[in-house]
Amino acid sequence: MYNAHQLEANASRVGDHEVASLKITEDERRTGRIDPQRLAEAKRLFSSQGYLRVEDLFTPDQMRAFDRQYRSKNASLLAATNKADSRPLFTLQIEGAFADAQVLDNPLLRPLLSHFLGEDFIVAAVSAVASFPGAPDQFLHRDAEQLFSEDNEIDKDLPVTTITMLAPLIDFTHETGCTRVWPGSHRIAGTEAGLAVGSLDPELRVGSVLLTDGRVLHRGAANRSDRVRPLFYLTFHRSWFRDFGGYTERPPILVSDRELARLDPGARARLAWFRDAYAGIRLKYLVKRRLPPWLRLRISRDL
Repeated sequence: MYNAHQLEANASRVGDHEVASLKITEDERRTGRIDPQRLAEAKRLFSSQGYLRVEDLFTPDQMRAFDRQYRSKNASLLAATNKADSRPLFTLQIEGAFADAQVLDNPLLRPLLSHFLGEDFIVAAVSAVASFPGAPDQFLHRDAEQLFSEDNEIDKDLPVTTITMLAPLIDFTHETGCTRVWPGSHRIAGTEAGLAVGSLDPELRVGSVLLTDGRVLHRGAANRSDRVRPLFYLTFHRSWFRDFGGYTERPPILVSDRELARLDPGARARLAWFRDAYAGIRLKYLVKRRLPPWLRLRISRDL
């Protein structure tokens, strides 16, 4: 069993990795399709490294719209924080700029996500975090709940079940802090062994995103600047997978019935689980509650 001092000592090791990146071209943005050879290389990098920086996924106009809505809807959360780690987390309302299919079902990301999570992958969470000046290094963690055993001992050999997309609203530099990753640690059993590969701080410009395998070791780096470091993130799951760790006090999804009905069909399908996953069970329960006792018994096999 590792103690916190040991883990922090091991985590101080910096690797000599190059950043695994894919830069979206203007032609790819225009056609909504990544060149097949470049897509194949992106899949290879993500599979081997456990993360991928996708540069220029969003346009400046899109980022300005995200920033305006993020700040206007969450002004009080960005003004001050009493969180011990200076990192308030909150769920984003899916409306306006964040209800865009470019966010919820981006055509450029779809082939990559489908390759790893299946074509029917879901949007499992739409959230945000803001790291205030002076925020220390976040705790080391893997995002996904382990399916089997602990500390990635068995899950390292399984297909990925969850991928997170992190989108910064200011440039993430070594001063403001990056999302620090340990490349390849998604395929390594044990935290100490995973940290031995050395860390990497992939800087991110506004408009770019970082995709991470749920098993890769990572942490938000300290904010050494005088600016709040805001980001929003989406978590994508295999259609059958549910991991609600961290959502005991807030929902993973916030979307009204009205907004859900307005969504692009593809985006709405990614969120259908949130409204419909237990609809059959709820219906059976409600129907049975409204029937007289003798009839409940008679048709219980069918309901």
